[in-house]
Amino acid sequence: MHEKNHSLYHWIGQASRMIADAEDLLYPGTMPDSDVAILFPRSSWLWDNSTQMSGSCTTEKKGSPECAKLGAECVATIDLYCSTEAGGPPTMCSDCLAAWPAKLSQANCPKDAATGAFDSALLSYCEGLGPAGPFSNEDQGSASMDYHAEVYALFRALQQVSNIQVDLIDEDDLTHKRLSALKALIITEPDVPIEGQTAVAQWVKAGGSLLTVTGAASGDRYNQPTDVLSAATGIAEAPRPRKMIQWTSKLAAADTGSGKLGDFTAFGVRGNVTELHQFSQSGAGFKQLATFSDGSPAIIQNTAVGNGMATHFAFLPGIRFRNQNPYRADPHFVSPIGLRQLSIASAVLAEVIAGYTC
Repeated sequence: MHEKNHSLYHWIGQASRMIADAEDLLYPGTMPDSDVAILFPRSSWLWDNSTQMSGSCTTEKKGSPECAKLGAECVATIDLYCSTEAGGPPTMCSDCLAAWPAKLSQANCPKDAATGAFDSALLSYCEGLGPAGPFSNEDQGSASMDYHAEVYALFRALQQVSNIQVDLIDEDDLTHKRLSALKALIITEPDVPIEGQTAVAQWVKAGGSLLTVTGAASGDRYNQPTDVLSAATGIAEAPRPRKMIQWTSKLAAADTGSGKLGDFTAFGVRGNVTELHQFSQSGAGFKQLATFSDGSPAIIQNTAVGNGMATHFAFLPGIRFRNQNPYRADPHFVSPIGLRQLSIASAVLAEVIAGYTC
């Protein structure tokens, strides 16, 4: 619109006339449903609260070495200047730490001796501040709970990079009728109604392919522990607290590991697979696709869940895709090298889903 000679208007007009000529054909058209879907969270929102935040020194981490390292005066200052309740930049801890260096220095917040910059523990603490629940999850550009940020990340990684059409379904769609149209289903949210989990378990045994990430389907709609899916798939994970993610670009590495496509980094959080049900009886269906640095399972697959299969990621495999700008071409993002740099595990995920849909 700002072109000086306005030559584009001719082509815009020609394109518009072509669309108008095809309108009778295009208007009735609808996009076919995909056979790959991601469960959009709902029940879990109710149970997102400040006691689940990883950075709070006033809740479960009070008295921890991390909080002791910061000191009470420093913690109080961060609470005052970086929390959304006290007028700091909403959900922007990294900006807060940069905006009030004098206040943080006065509060004796620790600094790195070599660089003189504030200790990374400040940002780790600050990541836990801010609101939770659906009001924070609406803005995918800032704060979000880990499982919800992963929905957005995986959708972009699969739809944009791997060219796999993905539908978003809600908990009401976890029925035999709706699931029967799917070949693959991805679940990230921790709290899924029991009847939905039961339907998913039956669907997998009938031939469906389930993908879960750390913390997924560990509770029911009342946030009570449940093992419906873990018992069906044979893969169980230890409970872990949810994490409020302020900015995915600021997430620290939770662990590293290696898998079939090479080394990878698990950002933000990682789970601990505690049990492989049925493994001692019949381990033929289990495959360990990747391990963490300590040798524990990072990606586990059970190809013998009835006639179906289940793949579990004990971390958030797509979380780094959330940083990409959908309105700008990023050649390094879609290249094989860029894809590996972002997350090897995401390439594994895309490969697994592509295998499901062949």
